[in-house]
Amino acid sequence: MKREAPPTGAPTRTFEPRCMADHDRLALIASDRPDDDIWLDVRAVEMYLHKPRRAIYRMVESGRLPCQRIGRTIVIRKSDASRFL
Repeated sequence: MKREAPPTGAPTRTFEPRCMADHDRLALIASDRPDDDIWLDVRAVEMYLHKPRRAIYRMVESGRLPCQRIGRTIVIRKSDASRFL
């Protein structure tokens, strides 16, 4: 079966939930806890800001988006990510 290429100019990136973990991330983003108490992983920030994952990593690497590392996982405060909305 031959796959059709997406039309030119059509968005190829989706920020919709892909699995149950993404639904949990969205619930955390929408929670009524103070933004300083909410830590998001890169996928959650990607869905929150509607920016590609690579752009999030670039912001972290350049220092524009403060983060913490827990093992190999990068976590970012929701209040810091909110500055880019």
